[in-house]
Amino acid sequence: MDSRCSLTFAKEIVRKYAPGIHHRRRTARALLRLIKAALAGMPARYREVFELVDVEGLSSAAVGQQLRLSVPTVKSRLHRARLMLRDALASRFGETTA
Repeated sequence: MDSRCSLTFAKEIVRKYAPGIHHRRRTARALLRLIKAALAGMPARYREVFELVDVEGLSSAAVGQQLRLSVPTVKSRLHRARLMLRDALASRFGETTA
């Protein structure tokens, strides 16, 4: 992930995927590092779909066409990527997810 990852993006990611985390305790720089580390630790097939859908804003159909995947496969990988990100953020903040 490059410079597109701003504080606003970081807060949105935490709000969406780890809503119980109180990110106000962290600095913007630390939060961005946590998100980047979580994404870097994710298998490429999940990270790629996550970045195309949630960062670039492409539709599942567009991502499927671009990566030559079915829409259900794109949605499954996106769901798994979001869960991995949520779990990685929660574990780094010392909280558990349901």
